[in-house]
Amino acid sequence: QRRVKAEGQTLLEANDRLPEIESDLSSLADTPGSRSSEWADAAAAAPVSTEDVPDNDMLTAVQPETTLRAQMRISAEPTVIQSNGGAWLMAEVGPAASGGASVGASSASAEAPGAGAGASSASEGLSNTGWAGLLGLGPFLALASGQSSSSASPVANTSPVTYVTYQLSGVLMAGPMLKAMTVTAYDSQGRVLGTTTTQEDKDPDKDPDTDTDTVKPTTLSSWGQYTLTFTDAVFSGGAVMLRVTDPDDAQASSQDDYLDEATGKPSDVTDLRAVVWATAPDTANSKAPVTVVVDAHITPLTTIAAELTAPLPAENGKSWVSSKTSSELATMIPANNQKVAALFGLGVNTDVTTLVPMATIKPNNSALDTANAYGRALAVLSAAQNKNGNLTPATLASSITPITPSSSTTFQFNEEVAAQLKTATEDILSLRLIKPAQAYEIQQATTGNPTAAVDLKFSQATWNLTPSTKPTLDPAAAFGQTVYTLVTASDAPTTTTANTLVLHNIPRSGVNFLLSGADADAFTYQFDPTQGTITLALRTDATGVADADQAQRVNTAKALAQGPTGYTYQVTLTATADVLGTVDTGDDLSSQQDLTLTVKDVTKPVITLREGVTAPTLDVKTLDGVLKPSTTSTAPTVGKAAAISANGFLNLSGLATASNDVEVRYQVTMVLKNKSLGSTQSVTLTDPNFNPANPPAIQLSDSHLKALGDGNIAIITTIVAKDLA
Repeated sequence: QRRVKAEGQTLLEANDRLPEIESDLSSLADTPGSRSSEWADAAAAAPVSTEDVPDNDMLTAVQPETTLRAQMRISAEPTVIQSNGGAWLMAEVGPAASGGASVGASSASAEAPGAGAGASSASEGLSNTGWAGLLGLGPFLALASGQSSSSASPVANTSPVTYVTYQLSGVLMAGPMLKAMTVTAYDSQGRVLGTTTTQEDKDPDKDPDTDTDTVKPTTLSSWGQYTLTFTDAVFSGGAVMLRVTDPDDAQASSQDDYLDEATGKPSDVTDLRAVVWATAPDTANSKAPVTVVVDAHITPLTTIAAELTAPLPAENGKSWVSSKTSSELATMIPANNQKVAALFGLGVNTDVTTLVPMATIKPNNSALDTANAYGRALAVLSAAQNKNGNLTPATLASSITPITPSSSTTFQFNEEVAAQLKTATEDILSLRLIKPAQAYEIQQATTGNPTAAVDLKFSQATWNLTPSTKPTLDPAAAFGQTVYTLVTASDAPTTTTANTLVLHNIPRSGVNFLLSGADADAFTYQFDPTQGTITLALRTDATGVADADQAQRVNTAKALAQGPTGYTYQVTLTATADVLGTVDTGDDLSSQQDLTLTVKDVTKPVITLREGVTAPTLDVKTLDGVLKPSTTSTAPTVGKAAAISANGFLNLSGLATASNDVEVRYQVTMVLKNKSLGSTQSVTLTDPNFNPANPPAIQLSDSHLKALGDGNIAIITTIVAKDLA
């Protein structure tokens, strides 16, 4: 270690020099088994993790197989070495005969049960094996735990020390990952804390618990899962930078790291980072091991945030070294992570490293329905970077500016970058990986409006135009009448029975409507942008319908609707809005509602009389050959000539004329009986469509007269309202 430091290097680099040191020390050994040879053998057999602690020149050794920890201060003065259980050793460093360093040590008291000479020999062995041999003292330190020293040396602190493990885990995603990648953790001074390799999900399209096609949030990237751990032997809490590298960069296959969401082609990871804050636990009163769990997803968005906090040095291959204090970093890291999340529409006060990304495509390049806003934002960023090679993390980070010079909470990308991202949203929209409203939200977020969202949606996907208490509408209440009224509102209705067109951040004047379906021509519709209402009316006839076939359909449907079978009209009302301001109608925001209306004559027939009339009347006409009845007669007497007259011999009056275009009709039935000859001599007359406005002539034929014979004829009249529409 002295040699390494003498050459201007840090103790952190000692492990990298161990093979060289081993070779040099071996060459200094005069005979096998010499001190320098044993030290070299021990160093080669048990390399250690080291940390050069500023100011106190402290060196930390970790035994991988146990939780034993020990520390040695390189000094000419006696030093206390503290173990995990409270045992201690006194270590002293001095020059060795071979020119190296020898370590003398006195052990803890050997009075512990079972210690005996074993403790003494362990102490003696330490001076022979050197510093690296300290790793072999785990059993002895555990045995001597809690014992006091019989030496006159300073008394060590015997309070228990809590063993802290830091565990960072998450999803690595630039797109679906296609191979294993290396994740390395660094502290704020660029020192390596640990490294790991991402793991493969054997079946990313299946839920491992149910074996269904439901994809879990953590199984969206087939090689994207990672977990990285390190202990407080090398880290005491604070900023951690995670950096992704390709272990196969030197090979031709290095271009197949992940599947680009914008192009659908394999691509290479060039820069993928995240910076998180790991808070050290308070272990003052704790004796149990503690694990600090940190969610740390790594994506191109976290790379932008990392560039804001920990810009990489211009010199390639160099690691980040921060000049900020711990308190500054503790504030800066979450602020920058939240800033980037807001700029891509992931929400305000959302940390981009803790939100799980869910990609828009699967590793096989098929669309993924479970994609979330994070995955959509990654697709948009990928599209922008594919078109604009200058959109590096450094460029994107430097283009973030406050909305106003004094703003410390609201940010936007500069005009040039925002325009490039806007175009990218339209590109991803054209691939049908995102929807118009989602594209709009991303566009708004990049220009400093992270909470903006648009909505154009019918609160009900289907709607029956008939009243809720009736399954059908009567023709009188349908034809020529308004059968549908819809209101617009900025928020969805609070009840499930209300029918509303939700327009959120969309002006009413910016909405267009289209009525489609086989029965569309049977309706007229109107939208009042001032009142925000849409009305539909059912045509009374085919007037105004240009297409002959459609006109015929309208008339046929009306005839059916007026009959006992009825008719069900079916149409679709579509509302659209061009929220993105493009000429392509395919990216307009739209919503549809299927409408049905059943019209059927279900009104109970009634007889309507003229005003002032209490009952219909049947009078014999004044005609030539007609014998007027006397005041005492019970029935009129009619001559044969009048009975068969084309003008008829009876008047049926008192019925009202229809007041609407759908005429009221009656069925009139008359039974004539010869009172003199008995009921067997009768004739029945029927008019199924008696129109009071144009009453037909009621007459008899020669056959009727022959059937009745001569005598007094009684006329029994029955009137039935056939239709009220």
